[in-house]
Amino acid sequence: MNNDVWLAISSITGIGTKTLLKIYLNFPDLTKENYFEEIKKINFEKIGVRKNSISFLLNSDYMNQKFKKATSQIEMYKEKGIEVISLSDKRYPRALRAINDPPAVLYCKGNINLLTQSKQIAIIGTRNATTKGMNAAGKIAASFSDLGYVIVSGLATGIDTGAHLGALESNGFTIAVLAGGVDDSSIYPKDNIDLAKRILKEQGLLISEYAPGIRPNKSAFVQRDRIQSGLSLGICPVQTDIAGGTQHTIQYAFTQDRIVFCPVPSEQDHEKIDVYRGIHQLINQKKVHVIKNKNDYKVIDEILSKKLRELQEKDDLSSQTGKVHTLPASEVNISQLDMFGNDVWSDSLDKHNSDDISKNVLQYIEVCQKNNITLNESIDILKQIWRQNKNDKI
Repeated sequence: MNNDVWLAISSITGIGTKTLLKIYLNFPDLTKENYFEEIKKINFEKIGVRKNSISFLLNSDYMNQKFKKATSQIEMYKEKGIEVISLSDKRYPRALRAINDPPAVLYCKGNINLLTQSKQIAIIGTRNATTKGMNAAGKIAASFSDLGYVIVSGLATGIDTGAHLGALESNGFTIAVLAGGVDDSSIYPKDNIDLAKRILKEQGLLISEYAPGIRPNKSAFVQRDRIQSGLSLGICPVQTDIAGGTQHTIQYAFTQDRIVFCPVPSEQDHEKIDVYRGIHQLINQKKVHVIKNKNDYKVIDEILSKKLRELQEKDDLSSQTGKVHTLPASEVNISQLDMFGNDVWSDSLDKHNSDDISKNVLQYIEVCQKNNITLNESIDILKQIWRQNKNDKI
C-alpha cells in the first residue's frame, strides 16, 4: 500500500482536495519508488496546480523528507491503534470514493472492516432532540441494524447519540464520523467520550479526515457532513430545524444522489416544535421517502438495495475507465413509518426567510455540482462575492 505517498502529498501547502484527486486519477499507483519518474508526466498547469506547489512536488529533497515524515506518522498512529487509509487503499470505502470531493486520507480507529461494508445508512439530526426524537433514532437504528446495515452518525449529542446507541443496543455495528481527531484527547463532544469508547469496545469504528490531535472547528463539521452522506446509501434525518448542521448533510445527500427518508412526526402539537420544521419542509416538498409504519422497512430496504446496485455499477465502470464518476443530484419520490412511539428505547436513550435561503443554497450547490466545483472552491467563490459586495457598499 502507498498511503504514505498520498499523506505526504496532501500535506503540501496549496494541494487541495480537487488537485489531489486529479493527481490520483492520473497516477493512482504512485509509490515512493516510482514517484519522481511518474510525477514528471503530469501537466500540473493544466490541472490547476499553483507554481509554488509544483516546485514542492518536483523537489526530490523536499518530497523525500515528506515521505519520511509520513511513514513515521503512519507508524506512530498505528501504535496508538489508528490506521491511515488513503484513496489508493483497497479498504477505502467505494461509495465515498465516488463523491465529487472525497477526503484524500481517512484516520480510522476501531473495526476497519466496517469501511468495506456496502450496506450503510446515516441517521442524523439535531443536538436539541426531544425524548421521542431520541426514541425514534434508536428504534430506526436498531431496525436497520437487524437488516444488516451499519449505522453511520456524527457522535454529537441528541439524535446522533440515539442512533449510535440504537445500533449498539441491538448488537449492530456503528461508525462515528468525527470533525476532529479520533484520538482520546481530540474527541468532541467530551460528553460523548464514553460513547466513543463503547463504540470501539463493541466493534464499531471512529473515522475522520483530520489527523489525531486536531480539535474540530465550525467548518470541519460541514466537511464532516459530506462524509456521513458519502459513506451511506441513504440518510435518515429524524429531527431538524430548517437551518442547522443536519441540513448540510441533507443537501450533500441530494447532490451525491443518496436516498433520503424520515419518520413522520407524531408528537402532540409537533407543528409548533422547531425541531420538526425541517422534516415538515422535506415532506411537503416531496423530496423524501416518508416512514409511516414498520412494514415500510422492507420497502426502504429494497430502495436502498437498488441504490447499492447503481453505485456498484458506477464503481465497476470507474475501474474500467480509470475515472471517478460523480453522482448527479436527483429527487426521491415520496413513500410512507411512524417511529416516535414510546417503548424500551425511551428508557435507554432517555429577520431573513429561511425557506428562501435554503432554496438559494441548494441552487448554488447544484450549479457547483454541474460544473465540477468542489466544496472548498465554492466557498472561495462565495468569499470573493462577499468581499466584492462589501467593497461595493463601502
